[in-house]
Amino acid sequence: MKSRAGAILSAGGVTLASGATTGAGGTGGGAGGTGGATGAAGRGGTTGTGGTAGTGGTGATGGTGGTTPPADGAQYNFESSGQGWAISGAPLTGAASSTARAFAGTHALAVSVGGNGTAQVAASSPLPGPGKVVTFHVWIPSGSGLASLQPFVLQGASGNWTWTGTWRAASSLTANAWNTIQVTVPANAAPLFQLGVQVATSTSWTGTVYVDTISW
Repeated sequence: MKSRAGAILSAGGVTLASGATTGAGGTGGGAGGTGGATGAAGRGGTTGTGGTAGTGGTGATGGTGGTTPPADGAQYNFESSGQGWAISGAPLTGAASSTARAFAGTHALAVSVGGNGTAQVAASSPLPGPGKVVTFHVWIPSGSGLASLQPFVLQGASGNWTWTGTWRAASSLTANAWNTIQVTVPANAAPLFQLGVQVATSTSWTGTVYVDTISW
């Protein structure tokens, strides 16, 4: 074997190829690209302005209280009682303080009528002296059977029972309203025995007349 190989070699048979030369390594890739410039940070937005606070609603105005009637400072005002006023007889049937009507304050004297005739409702030993002007307020209903009303003052025995009155026909008075009537005490009058209102009917009638705020 060894001899054969040598023969082959000496005969110049097969020439063995030289080992391949190791190629130089390839050039590295190009330098990496330069990174992009870092962007500037964005500017923050402007802070919004807060909304305007709403105005509170206006409070409601409280209701107005009822009207208070004027106080009655008259000498006869009937606010707490009939103050001694009494009827003389038919056709009057009674007299008492009442809240149904009032010229001032909250009460008046209610004089009940029931029948036909003439009578008085009065106070005894009143105080107005000579020359005083006594003011009466009377109220009559519509459709009444009244003939007349007459506020009066009556002197006592020393004045010879002199009667002084102011007569008014019912037709001359305003119905469903207060009527003002005055009587003047005579300048030479003796002490008074009575002060009151005479009521006369023209027919048998049942109803109420009111008297209030008698002053001087």
